[in-house]
Amino acid sequence: MAEKAEEWNQSVIDRVPADRLLVWNPKDGWEPLCELLELEVPGEPLPHVNDTETFQKVLIMGPAIEAINEWWEREKPPAQ
Repeated sequence: MAEKAEEWNQSVIDRVPADRLLVWNPKDGWEPLCELLELEVPGEPLPHVNDTETFQKVLIMGPAIEAINEWWEREKPPAQ
């Protein structure tokens, strides 16, 4: 999958004129994006929502918690 993503990225780089293309990494921060879009740089830091901790919470623990909640709704004792 990573190989195909790299191939796609390279095909875009090969086809899009350099003055209309931004090859950007989140580590680059707001500046390159804002410069391309001709916008002011926000005063707040670039959000990091795809870090390892978030990935583990959302994509790994999220489905596990959902499965437990579904089980509990099916199996919980009747309300008294």
